[in-house]
Amino acid sequence: MKKSTFVVTEVILSVILAASVGAAAVLALDIKSGGNILPKEWFADDKPQTSQTSEKSTPQESSTAAAEISAPEESSTAEEETPEPTNTGWKLTAPSDLSGQPTELTTYLSDFGYTYDTLDTDHFILVATTSLSSANIYCYQRSESGYWWNIAGDGKAVTDKGYIGDNGADFEVAPGSDKTPLGIYSLGSGFYCGGKPQTDYPLYAITENTLLVDDPESGYYNQFVEGTEEKDWESAVKMADDKKSYRYGLVVNYNTSSPDSEYAAGIFMCCGDKPTHGSIVVPEKVMQGILEWLGEDSNPYIFVTPLIR
Repeated sequence: MKKSTFVVTEVILSVILAASVGAAAVLALDIKSGGNILPKEWFADDKPQTSQTSEKSTPQESSTAAAEISAPEESSTAEEETPEPTNTGWKLTAPSDLSGQPTELTTYLSDFGYTYDTLDTDHFILVATTSLSSANIYCYQRSESGYWWNIAGDGKAVTDKGYIGDNGADFEVAPGSDKTPLGIYSLGSGFYCGGKPQTDYPLYAITENTLLVDDPESGYYNQFVEGTEEKDWESAVKMADDKKSYRYGLVVNYNTSSPDSEYAAGIFMCCGDKPTHGSIVVPEKVMQGILEWLGEDSNPYIFVTPLIR
């Protein structure tokens, strides 16, 4: 990857501030814990092991060209100071009467040959696909006793409905495919645009200069950059142009540790109410709650399941 001196490869997504006002800063989306934990015959690191030739997206000049979420709707200019959001109250404690594992999570894990010992995390999000582009979203937490519990109650989704890619989900996701990556992936740093949510989880503040480079020919492909001083791309998404979608979010560690132009860029869990270009979306209050639910040392994972039921 060229210009590697501008890339941050730390666990926490952070900005390298330039010495001068107009200088650019570049950072990797995140590599937190190295990608997915699906069987190696399906994936290697954070992208499929066996790749297939795919057409690359044609670079475009538009600044809102192709992050893998819904096309941005026209939004009004935000005020310079956004009020801090009200806490959703998701700081929860485990029920005192836990005596077994949650049915829904147990079923999906066993369907793919996993056990609870597989989950090297205390926070796990299940995206159970229910149709081509919709899903039920479940959030699970491990108790001190080792039992997992659904923070909305066993058998209930945190939200009745979330959405994935407009063309569904697949094991190999090429740029411009409008598909969500299937599998289990670590979640990287959170981000927000506007008032900061009340959480200790590592967060990245989106500014008016934050871009997500989605040009497969760029040395900064699938990376956040601040400014354009080091520009070598023809297409990048200006994150602040879609404040509604990027109000709150999390980086899904797909194609992040060593970005490959054969695979999609900008896969997030963020805010939305319709099928996307590849990200997983939930209502804004739910996304805010998820960020507040995570703690400073949380190592969350997300599992996007195939439509098999």
